[in-house]
Amino acid sequence: MDHDTTDLGHYLNILDWVEPLSTGEPGEGAIPRAERDRANGMRDQIATEMWNSYQQYLHNHPEVLEEEFNEENI
Repeated sequence: MDHDTTDLGHYLNILDWVEPLSTGEPGEGAIPRAERDRANGMRDQIATEMWNSYQQYLHNHPEVLEEEFNEENI
């Protein structure tokens, strides 16, 4: 939104024609340990990839670290 104020509107318009997905019925009982472990592994992998991507961005754009924090820019 800092760079393109129309960006959010674009995504909101997309939602108008996307049909909601059916996720089925909620399961009953506890989540099996294997499923919990799979989901935790996937979450950790995504977090690691995001962190590595962020570190690579900072490496490629060192000027970002030199910018002064300004609460108005949030």
